[in-house]
Amino acid sequence: MPFVGQFVEHCSFIKHEGQYIVHSQVFPGTQWSAAYTEGGAAGGRTGTAHASYDFDNWPDLWQWAFALPEPADPEQRDAHNAYDQVHLGVGAASFGNVCVGAYGIWHSQAFGENFGKISCDLGLLVSNDGVRFREPGATPGQVFIHHDDSPVTPTSGCAYNTVLCQGNGILNVGDETRI
Repeated sequence: MPFVGQFVEHCSFIKHEGQYIVHSQVFPGTQWSAAYTEGGAAGGRTGTAHASYDFDNWPDLWQWAFALPEPADPEQRDAHNAYDQVHLGVGAASFGNVCVGAYGIWHSQAFGENFGKISCDLGLLVSNDGVRFREPGATPGQVFIHHDDSPVTPTSGCAYNTVLCQGNGILNVGDETRI
């Protein structure tokens, strides 16, 4: 059984260059994950990937797929602290020799009473191997689709923030690419 002893909140499943790849989010601070940043400090939400060449055998390990910069102070790093983090991993699609993916830019607030103030935009990523992704621009966390541009109709009398999610959300239909 793959992923034993790991927290795997999956985001996408693709086949690229002969590999089956499951993209997910590591959520440090749970008993099922061990995502640490430099110096051994706990990190925030991060995109990870599990890969298999034959679909039947999945190594019980993950690789980093994409992460946003962590705060310089290790005490400020954690999935529960207020800074931008990668939500749900990479929602990727293979287009032959390149993969294109979207990821959630989780605008985190400290947990507790601020939880309802969390929002999530989508960022754009590219990859040549389907596992490790990078942003095409020079600015980390550059917004591709802003949560205020979401077509979701708000609930009458409520002012909740929008949390956009991207799992397996890129599809070519005719001459259009839909997200």
